[in-house]
Amino acid sequence: MNRIIAILIVMLKEFLYNDKGEMDASEIIMAVIALFLIGVLGPVALEQIYSANTTGWNAAVKTIFQVLLPVLAIIGLSLYFLRKRD
Repeated sequence: MNRIIAILIVMLKEFLYNDKGEMDASEIIMAVIALFLIGVLGPVALEQIYSANTTGWNAAVKTIFQVLLPVLAIIGLSLYFLRKRD
């Protein structure tokens, strides 16, 4: 599942960084499919994080694992797609 998400992210990045000014219909279709799959698989991944067995874990570790990890993942994905502005 991680490999599929990585491939989808690479495809979206290539789509977003297209500086040629032209797009094929296949690129648009693949971007829509990639966004759809990320939208479906993202909540599943977050649900798996929240439903993990944390019995016996320290409260601070639980907080970092269940709250901070998803927030940092969303921030990281957002920064991955942002372009540096000149």
